[in-house]
Amino acid sequence: MKKQQRIMMRILTIVLCAALLMPLLPMNAKAVTPGQAGAVGIDVSKYQGNVDWNAVRNSGVTFAFIKAYSSYSGVDPYFARNITGANAVGIRTGVYVYSYATTVEEAVAEANAVIGILQNYTVTFPVAIDIEDSSQKHLSPEQLAAIANAFCATVENAGYYPMVYASKYWFQNRIAPVAYDVWVAQYAAECEYPGVPSFWQYSCTGSIPGIAGAVDMNYQYRDYSFIVANGFSQRGGNTYFYLNYRWQRGWIDYNGARYYCDVTGVMRTGWIDLGGAIYYLGEDGVMSTGLRPVGDAIYYFGTDGIRKSGLFEIEGQHYLFDAEGKMFTGWHITPEGTYYFSELDGHMMKGWYAENGKMYFFDEMGHMVVGFREIDGFKYYFSIDGTLQTGWLNLNEGTFYMNEGGQMYYGWLALPDGIYYLDPENGNMHRGWLSAGGNTWFFDLATGKMQTGWVAVGENMYYFNPDGTLFKGVYADAGGIKYCDPTDGHLVVGFVEIGGNTFFFDPANGGYMLINTTVTIGEQVFLIDANGFVVGM
Repeated sequence: MKKQQRIMMRILTIVLCAALLMPLLPMNAKAVTPGQAGAVGIDVSKYQGNVDWNAVRNSGVTFAFIKAYSSYSGVDPYFARNITGANAVGIRTGVYVYSYATTVEEAVAEANAVIGILQNYTVTFPVAIDIEDSSQKHLSPEQLAAIANAFCATVENAGYYPMVYASKYWFQNRIAPVAYDVWVAQYAAECEYPGVPSFWQYSCTGSIPGIAGAVDMNYQYRDYSFIVANGFSQRGGNTYFYLNYRWQRGWIDYNGARYYCDVTGVMRTGWIDLGGAIYYLGEDGVMSTGLRPVGDAIYYFGTDGIRKSGLFEIEGQHYLFDAEGKMFTGWHITPEGTYYFSELDGHMMKGWYAENGKMYFFDEMGHMVVGFREIDGFKYYFSIDGTLQTGWLNLNEGTFYMNEGGQMYYGWLALPDGIYYLDPENGNMHRGWLSAGGNTWFFDLATGKMQTGWVAVGENMYYFNPDGTLFKGVYADAGGIKYCDPTDGHLVVGFVEIGGNTFFFDPANGGYMLINTTVTIGEQVFLIDANGFVVGM
């Protein structure tokens, strides 16, 4: 219903404009002659009976107007035979309606009737309204022009090229100027119509091979090869599209591509907005689909041609398009996570990514990874800004070491500043005592470094070999002899019985064993010989 209302409004606009702006044609005219004509044709109806269209073509006739309909007699009984026969031999075919309309509404009804009749036929020339009936003589010039314009607007809206037929006298005396091409009847040596008519019906008593009896003869003065065309047609700086010689509007599918012609029939290019759906049509008019660069941005159009916004998977890659449809590149931070879209082609980064000497990793959903993440059997750590970490990590979970490739280190680790042990299960740096394989080590409680030499642990002293293993038993150095407990390795001081003999390790002298001396403990005095044996009291 809305579409019909729009069509009627367009018809009324044309009718009113023509009535208000165009007075009756002046009587003085510059004549057109047969010598100026571009082609010769005929118009036929049931009155010509059976036509031999091959003979007509061979006589030099290149076009024919065929009566299709009148509201009084209906479809011309020879219409189908005539239009099919003329088309079959290559004669361009127009049609006409003999009008009895006395109102705009009746003219629209006549137009709709002929449009319905033509649906199964090819019409390659204009569709004309023939205004000459005696029932129309009482109408004013403005009323007749309104009838002609209403008919033509309706035909035009259906994709056909409209035209008005009348005699020169009617055009100059009965019909106000119309907004469409004219076909003028004047049976004379010249057509004295103001301006140049599209067609001149110069005789109603013509005789040509293929038709028994008289036939109307016409000259053509306007070239319709680009006006009523098939396929694309350039005209007045614009491109139009005709399908089976019918002017098209709206979406057009042609040769595997899609085009759009607006309400005026002009093929559109560039950006168009159809009810909020945004499309882009190339310079050739082809509707864009898929990824398409436009200006300095790249856009994505669905298979329906509509510009998309948001995140889309395209050929296995994900891309992000902003509210204006522009492809997003660079870092994108959302409540769901942080993403990176390639500066080169816009695809969502997944896996490893290097930027400014820093490494990042994005999971299978494109989220930038933070914290610990196992990748291909190795464990990595990414800071809150997503950068891969190397070296020591001091975290709430513990202390860890990541090698130059960012992989977590496990087990023994030798660095220039010392030796460390990292838990083989979780990589956490070990502190304190460690026993393994019959050996014992101690790692500094603060730094985690493996200890060597004499080390105070709690209230005891221990000695750790250069390889960090705990020493047990008799210890000798340049300062003398010390004794480390054979069970737990702590430095023993005071009296110690070893191998059935008693020795004294002086707590006041770093635990060294005393020799050739006495030692007083309380009120007792002990004698110690040259071997360190306690020999008397």
